[in-house]
Amino acid sequence: MKTLSRILERLASAENYLFSLDDLRCALPETEPGPFKALLSRAQKAGVLQRVCKGIYLYPRVNYPAGRVLFHAAAKLRADAFNYLSLETVLSDAGLISQIPLNWITLMSSGRSHIVDCGNFGHIEFIHTKRLPADIAEQLSYDPDCRLWRAAVPLALRDMKLTRRSTDLVDWSLVDELSSRFPEKIEKRDRHPETRPGHLSPSASARGEDGEKAVNEIETATEKSSGNVFADLGLPLPEERLAKAELARHISRILAHRHLTQAAAAELLGIDQSKVSAIMNGRQGGFSMERLLTFLLALDHDIEIRLKKKPRNRSTAHLNVVID
Repeated sequence: MKTLSRILERLASAENYLFSLDDLRCALPETEPGPFKALLSRAQKAGVLQRVCKGIYLYPRVNYPAGRVLFHAAAKLRADAFNYLSLETVLSDAGLISQIPLNWITLMSSGRSHIVDCGNFGHIEFIHTKRLPADIAEQLSYDPDCRLWRAAVPLALRDMKLTRRSTDLVDWSLVDELSSRFPEKIEKRDRHPETRPGHLSPSASARGEDGEKAVNEIETATEKSSGNVFADLGLPLPEERLAKAELARHISRILAHRHLTQAAAAELLGIDQSKVSAIMNGRQGGFSMERLLTFLLALDHDIEIRLKKKPRNRSTAHLNVVID
């Protein structure tokens, strides 16, 4: 136990806090399978290791990013497969879908479809895809915080249809706004409710089509991201929206790190439980910037507001949220 503790203390950091069974076996190469299994059990009881899911363990004695555990575990679980964040996770982050399950992330994967139970951390859902990276490379961007590839919104919408996921919770008013501002990204061939993605027309059902025709109603085009999804969507006040999203995401991480129930979080923040759920699901539109900052103060976080003159080579001033 002492040897394992010393090794983990030396190797672990805020960046490297997850370890697979193979990682741990390499740390103790001479330990036989039986004693090794017993050692893992003792390490968990002593708080040296915490089991995230089958085959993945967390070293809790570093300041790890609690809000990113599921993403980092997903990347480690299928390091040998092609994976990318998509479906409800991407649409929720873009503010296009609501009421997704708490602490549940969705990825497309070249591996088999499978839901990984990560206990108190949540769930990781892998959905199989036959797509090759080269086929959709221009619609993907790398998310260094999550350590995973991330689909662009049009690709996520297309994946929703191809995998026959329910689109009932998609905010189609925002999708319509996107399509009106960027028709090259999403083409509206028919915006009647019965022909929206997620619904097959009567003629399509009669012909036994499986949805590929409906999928083609969403035309995707690629465009380099500005780094602000709200600006990419052409929404008003994109920097304010992004700043609020960053604040809400950090509040969500704090609540997850403390393992607070929604009821306990609601009491602490002085709001309804439904509003806690909204924050945890990325829907911060109903809160002002001031209100979100008040929540952070209630969560024992200092707030420092810094003002500085914009550089001369930039035409407009920017609003940024920097989290230490």
